[in-house]
Amino acid sequence: MSDDERHDVGDESVVIGAVQGSVGNRSVVIGATDAYGNTILRQPGAYGYAAKAGPNSIAVGAFAGAGGYSDISNAFGAVREFIEASGNAQLLADYNGLVEAFQTPGTDRSTLGGGWLRFRATLQDVANVAQIASFIALITQALTGTQ
Repeated sequence: MSDDERHDVGDESVVIGAVQGSVGNRSVVIGATDAYGNTILRQPGAYGYAAKAGPNSIAVGAFAGAGGYSDISNAFGAVREFIEASGNAQLLADYNGLVEAFQTPGTDRSTLGGGWLRFRATLQDVANVAQIASFIALITQALTGTQ
């Protein structure tokens, strides 16, 4: 690969076809795949961070889902966004471990179930704290006119 063909591609990113320039973390960029500037994806697949696609489906983008996988994928994406917004590094590490276990073929379901129950309890505690913080902010704003 020559220096002209190298890309500045972020972590966990997908680049397909003719693409120039930088690509950020967890991005999906699909450029032209033929000489006429068309983008053609002929094979089913999941392109993007934590993307899931069922048989004969194509999913493009972070946490994208197609072919029956979209609901759970969207749920996992929403949970991740909440955890990232909370700033709780330990909870994020637990989440990543749980997702990895879900994605590992042959993982025992009882192991997944126990891990999910522990994770869910911690997540609920963090959510309760976030709700309380939101409530306090609303009251403060109402009483003082500030945040």
